[in-house]
Formats: sequence, structure tokens, C-alpha cells
Amino acid sequence: MWWDQMFSNRSMNIPLCDLAGEDLQAGMKGAMTAPSSAAYSQAMQLKEYVRDSDGFILVAPASKALLFKNDAQVEKEQADIAFDPDVNLARIFGDIINYRRKQNKPIKGCAICISKWDMIAPYAGEMGMDILTESGLTEFMNICFPSTSMKIKALQNPNVRFFPMFIETEKNGDGSTKVWEDGTGSPRILVKDRRIPSFSALSCVNLINFLGSFAT
Repeated sequence: MWWDQMFSNRSMNIPLCDLAGEDLQAGMKGAMTAPSSAAYSQAMQLKEYVRDSDGFILVAPASKALLFKNDAQVEKEQADIAFDPDVNLARIFGDIINYRRKQNKPIKGCAICISKWDMIAPYAGEMGMDILTESGLTEFMNICFPSTSMKIKALQNPNVRFFPMFIETEKNGDGSTKVWEDGTGSPRILVKDRRIPSFSALSCVNLINFLGSFAT
């Protein structure tokens, strides 16, 4: 990404990694035992990303947060696998911060994107949380992502921002998401006026501006 200015340009490299907390722990702690394995190579590459990056974007799904639909998750993993994104997010964030502190290289900022907000909006409303306001977002994180909230406070890293994200989809009469009939099961994105998809545009703009604040 780059930001054009009148007298100078600023840029930022943004590698994308799809990982679990276990992957990050392996990379940060050198827990892999087979130097020739693909898993070890991937862990070492991840370690280099964390060592060389000034900021991070972490993503977790709001739809799988606990305490919503009948005290359970709105969206479950296949075969009802137990999964709490709060624990995973807190582990990843903590490992990144602690590793960078040991390297004496504090990060410049961390954006935590909470995705699929459209799926929890009805339940958050019933709980009195307006999830698209700053106070409602803070309350949501404290209640539904308590481990992450406590980890951030304990690590005393002030430059952490939360960004609610969603892409609105078409719904069936029972509230389930409509999918394309092409065998892929891909959801149908809701398109409104001027053929523009409905998504959290303001959050995306705020995220870009936040990243730009520590680009070089």
C-alpha cells in the first residue's frame, strides 16, 4: 500500500498469513523439530514476518463469539468443533507483543478487525449493544472477547484499534444466507443502489487511515 503526499510518498508492505495460534507459537518459540519439513519452513517465515513488521492486522469472526445465540455461537464450525476466537486472538496478540519486546523492537500499531458483524447485529441489539458505535464496540469486546481485552490492557500497548467489518449478504426467509447455485456454496453479496455491494465501507476507510499513520 502507498500514500501519495505533496512532497513525499509513504508506503507499507502487507504480507497476508492465514494462521492459527499454534502456528504462531511454533514460529515464535522454535517448537518445530523437523528442520527439513514444510511446517518448519512456514513457521520460520512467519517468525521473519513478525520480526520485520512494524504493525499487524489481526482478524477474528464476531459470528463465533460466545454468549450470543442461546448462550452459544451464531455460527459454528463443522461438526460443532469447539472454537473460541477470543482465546485464539489473545494468544496470537500476546505472542507477537512478547516476541517483539524480547527483540527490543516494539510495534507501531495493531489493528484488530472483527468480521461478520452483520450476523450478530440482531443479538447484540437484544443485549443493548450498538456494535457500530465506539462505546458499543468497547462493550462487545469486554463481554465477548474478554481474554483479548484483558491481554491488551495487561500488555499496556496503547496503539491498538478495533474495526468492525462485514459484507452484507442476501437472506432467505428463515434468515439463512443465500448462496450461488454453482456448486461452490459462495454467499450472494447484497448489492444496493448504483450496483455497489453493501459492506462496512467506513471501517475500511478508518483502517486504511490508521495504517497510514505509521507508514514510512
